[in-house]
Amino acid sequence: NSDPEFQAADYYQEILKYWEKDGALYEIAPYFGINALIGPQSMLKGRTSWTWNDFQNFCATLDDDVIAVRGLTRAELLGWVNSYALNDFVNLEEGTCSFDSDEFISLLQFAKAMPVEEELLEDIDIAQGRCALLPWGLSSVRDYEYYSRLYPDGFSLIGFPANEGGVCAVCADTFGLGTSEDAYSGGWAFLKFLLSDEAQVEIWGEMGWPISKSAMETLLEDAQLSVENEDSPFYGLENAQPLTANDPVRIQEYIKIINKIYNSDDTILAILEEEAESFFSGVKSEKAVADIIQNRVGIYLAEQS
Repeated sequence: NSDPEFQAADYYQEILKYWEKDGALYEIAPYFGINALIGPQSMLKGRTSWTWNDFQNFCATLDDDVIAVRGLTRAELLGWVNSYALNDFVNLEEGTCSFDSDEFISLLQFAKAMPVEEELLEDIDIAQGRCALLPWGLSSVRDYEYYSRLYPDGFSLIGFPANEGGVCAVCADTFGLGTSEDAYSGGWAFLKFLLSDEAQVEIWGEMGWPISKSAMETLLEDAQLSVENEDSPFYGLENAQPLTANDPVRIQEYIKIINKIYNSDDTILAILEEEAESFFSGVKSEKAVADIIQNRVGIYLAEQS
């Protein structure tokens, strides 16, 4: 923070904090998305997180002809465990895991009840209540506009199920600086450009939410313009509607409830998918599969320490 033109307070601390350590910022993301389940306000009733038990109970209350989450298959649910609930079963600091626990065995049983392939749905099916929740998250102002039309009575965000659940930030691109003088000088100049309001709105505004608060204000002001205005992010989009004066307030509220960062492990996911299949196909019991996963992930974690 030696550059007086850069003030951390001008950027969303809800995102920056995930790359801070001992008071220093080691990486920065010029834009971010919000990963969460999307559903009607009337259904979620202000909740922003839930446990696996909560989610399973929610699914049990739905009518038989209602899909809980669009695209939720066996493989997708295992992906949720890896991406949003890994801390429930893995302690990276200690290099330990608990995939042989009753909780994970229960999740395997729950996953087996999921379809193997996704059922194709149209927007009209969602509007008519055939699908309770959408897993797509809120990655841009265009997403927000789309959900506003899909849920005219209002929509809410709730995190993917986990014991330490919550709405999740996802950052596809992050940047850091080299330690040599030349690398630092040139890299900082480039990074300052990526964080400028011009780049934040023109480059990152269509890819996600700008991390700069002032750039976000500009983007949300432009989103209230007529969709026929070339400065509108909805210009040229069929059926799009400008944001209302209250929509920016709601978007800022969604950012404030972010409480975790997207994090996944491809190796652990591969183990989960490979071994769970033998339970899904009836070759092995859920307990046997959980023990194998526990052993394989445990070896993997030991190798990483």
